[in-house]
Parts: sequence; C-alpha cells; structure tokens
Amino acid sequence: MSFSAGREPKIVVLDDDPTGIQMVHDVAVYTSWEEADCENLLREEETMVFILTNTRALKPEAARRLLRECTQNLMAASKQTGVPFWLVLRSDSTLRGHYPLESETVREVLQEQEIEVAGEILCPYLQGMRITRNDLHYLKQEDRWLPVGESEFARDKTFGFHASDLKAYVEEKTQGRYPAASCLSISLEILRSQDEAAITRILRQAHDFQKIIINAETDDDLRGLMPPLKTVLKEKTFLFRTAASFCKIFADQSEKPLLDPQVCVQRKNQNGGLIVAGSHVQKTTRQLEVLRRNSCLETIIFDQHQILQGTLAEESERCARLVNQKLAAGITVVLQTRRERVDLAQGSAEDQLRLTQAINDQFIRIVEQLTVSPRFMITKGGITSSDCLTRGLRVRREWVLGQIEPGIGVVRCDSASRFPDLPVVIFPGNVGDENTLAKIVSELEGCPVMGL
Repeated sequence: MSFSAGREPKIVVLDDDPTGIQMVHDVAVYTSWEEADCENLLREEETMVFILTNTRALKPEAARRLLRECTQNLMAASKQTGVPFWLVLRSDSTLRGHYPLESETVREVLQEQEIEVAGEILCPYLQGMRITRNDLHYLKQEDRWLPVGESEFARDKTFGFHASDLKAYVEEKTQGRYPAASCLSISLEILRSQDEAAITRILRQAHDFQKIIINAETDDDLRGLMPPLKTVLKEKTFLFRTAASFCKIFADQSEKPLLDPQVCVQRKNQNGGLIVAGSHVQKTTRQLEVLRRNSCLETIIFDQHQILQGTLAEESERCARLVNQKLAAGITVVLQTRRERVDLAQGSAEDQLRLTQAINDQFIRIVEQLTVSPRFMITKGGITSSDCLTRGLRVRREWVLGQIEPGIGVVRCDSASRFPDLPVVIFPGNVGDENTLAKIVSELEGCPVMGL
C-alpha cells in the first residue's frame, strides 16, 4: 500500500516534545508507539493524532533508534488497518532539535518500503510568535522581531546554530549536503496572490528530498498553501518539519475560544496545585520571578548543582517530601530548579546533553514520588512536560482540551494514569510575557497575584 494513496490519509504528528499541541484542540496524544498503539491511533476518529516521541531530550543515536521503530510500527499498522497517513515532524519554532537526523531517519525507513520522498517542507511559523519573511525566520521579542540566529535559542548548548535564513540553516545543519542554493521557496507574495498554479509548480519541482521553505506571517498565509499542497500530495510524498501552527492548518481545525480556567482544575480535589518548572530560558526565569510575588504559593527549589557533589538523589528525596507535605495541606507548590544552569566548561554537545539528562532524571523523580494528587498541574518547558506526563504520571494517552492562553495547551490524563483525569497545563518555556504564568496560576488558584 502506498504511503499516502487511496482514502484520505490520517495526519500523524511525531512531536519531539509535548508543546506541539499548543495550537490544536480535541485530538489524542499517544506516548507509546508499539504496533498495537499505532493501530489504535490510526483508528481514532479525528483527522489528526499526535505521538509524543520527546526525541529532543535524547542523544542522537537514541533519537534515531526511536524514530526508526516508531516509523516501522506505523507502516505495519497502516498495512494492518488499511489507513494511510501523512507524517509531520513537529519541532521547535526556534529551530532547536535533531535536524536533519530525524527527517533523514524517517526517510530511510520509507525508502526501505520503496517509498520515495520527493521533498521536505520546512515551516517553523508560529502564530503571533514566529514569522518567516523572505526566507528569514524571526521571533517576537517584546515589541520587535528578532532574527532567530541572534536569539538565545541559537546559542543552545546542544542544538545551537548561526543562520536566520532558513536556506542557510539547511546548509549549515546538513553540513553542505543540501546547499542553500538547492532549496526551493514559496514566498509570501505567491501565497497571498492565491496563485495555486504557481504553488503547485514549485511543489512539483521537488525531487530527491529537496528542501522547500514556506514563508508565513499569518495563519491565512498557510491556508493558501493547503489546496495545492494536498493536490500534489496525491502525486508525491513529502515529509514536513514544522512548528505547531502548521499542524492546525494542515488538519483544517477550527478556531476554539480559550478554555474556561475551571475546566483546568479538579474542583472537588482539596489538595494544592503543582507547578513544575524545569525550563532555563530567560523568559521562564522572569515569569517565575513574577509568580513568586504570590504569597499563596510555596516555592521549593531543586538545587541541580548538587550533581557536582554527588548528592543529587538526596536532593530529589528532600524535595519530594516537602512537595507531598505542602500539597496535602492544600498549599499550591512551585517546584523549580535553581535558575543558574550547570554547564560544562569543556566537552561535547553530547556530554552536555548527558549531564542535562542526569539532572532531569532526578528532578522528575520528585514527580514520580508524589503520593498526593494535585488539584491542577502546570509543567513549564518541553522536556520537563514530557517526562512529567510519561514518567511522573505514567500517561499513555492524553486528550488535548485546547488552550488556556495563546500557545499554552491543556491536556487531560487518561483514566489509567497515576492521577486519572488530572488536567495538565503544558506551558512552553519560550511562550507568553513575564505575567502569563502568574495570570494562569491566579485564575486556577483564585488567589490574586500582586502587580497584575
């Protein structure tokens, strides 16, 4: 069976961290990809379904193995169910992640099934927060648009890069195997002219996994891409490396109002709420500073620098005892890492990732040791969110309710998880302004935050 032939394909989003649901609603997210799980997710009624791979938190070889297994199981499940699918690799709108490793791994598996991938579409646009204009990618920083290559995210210890021009980014990350000059591009002018024939011609040019840059400043720009894209998808196979907005538009999801905060709380539960903040980006640090003005909350700081003394496990146990005590007393807890990162002065990106994983393991052990079900939960940062859900709460399937604030999704845990039906706010580390976290907590907690 062809990868995308016959009946209307299911859109399967492989999400490299859990924040990819930040623009969608009413879809299932699976955290397991065994063949039986893949058969179940292909049978879901909705047009789109997510698989949370969390590969951004893995070392390259582990990410490769995971994606091979996941793609192979999807192919087998497709043959078993008769449901074809399109694959979207959802990743970071600030370009961090295992690129091009992930795309190339999936392509290899498809080629083994004699499926040729004509091109890869790159679209990191994110509504209101990231735009691509003249192939240059920008992020919104306060009141200005900053080229992404000049941002703190480009200096990431694991996934750093230099280019803001997406064609140059492709050349940089592929080490010249796909030169900037070889990339195709669909401009804002073509999209806004609604010249479907011109868009179709560009897409049909793609061959040998050629890269196609999609410029976009609004959702309507992307909507103009969809009719010709879906026409060409009947003839050619593409992979998609995108941010979250593309998923919403590709699945033709309707707009949904922001959620009533009361939907995000277990109202009969008298325990405190729990905010788990592992992200170290500057925006998260500022948001936590505003939140600390709230006298209703208890802040417990996990000192990850204890790893240097070999006492990180003891630090994890100390924090777990305190969190359980406070939650049981009805006190909402902010569990956060010490804000100064532990960075290696020397060593490779893999060494830094290994250190980060060791710290994260002990941080998430605090959630694993919860004996008290929180009234609500907010997870801050992609890797933190994924591990809280899969390891801390043992969720295998969750349901996306929608967004509590723009770009901030809410999921409901399944009935088989440790705390059934618990609502969890998935708050990306790089979203919102300095007041957004405090505003959400205030709404969930019913406790005003000073200065808001």
